[in-house]
Amino acid sequence: MVELMETAEQARHWDSRYGGGNWRSSQLTVYLKERAAPLLHGTYSDAVGRRLFTATAQLARLAGWTAFDNGDHANAQRHYIQALRQARAAGDVPFGGYVLICMALQCSLGGFHDDAIDMADSAYPRRRRPSHSADAGLL
Repeated sequence: MVELMETAEQARHWDSRYGGGNWRSSQLTVYLKERAAPLLHGTYSDAVGRRLFTATAQLARLAGWTAFDNGDHANAQRHYIQALRQARAAGDVPFGGYVLICMALQCSLGGFHDDAIDMADSAYPRRRRPSHSADAGLL
């Protein structure tokens, strides 16, 4: 799991420095499929499972952002939806709100302004709550 978090952190730094349209960032999809996804089929304590889902959600969100940067909007949407599902499984309400904001930006730039507003409206109250909120299942 430490490897997943470190990879997500490296990908964030790489994206900030060079943008998402580079070969290194595009490897996130491969990493998710080959390294992260197999871990999701294991059996873990609740705390470890939540951290694993959060790490996978972060990687999927980054893969979505990379696809978005590359103009591959369908793939970006698939990654964002997966990130949202993983955040929900982790009970990570604030991160789920962050993913919704990323999705709202994509919708807005694509001309789907009503959808973007709906996503942003949904994300705002969730983004402000701590991860251990009682309504974490509402993601």
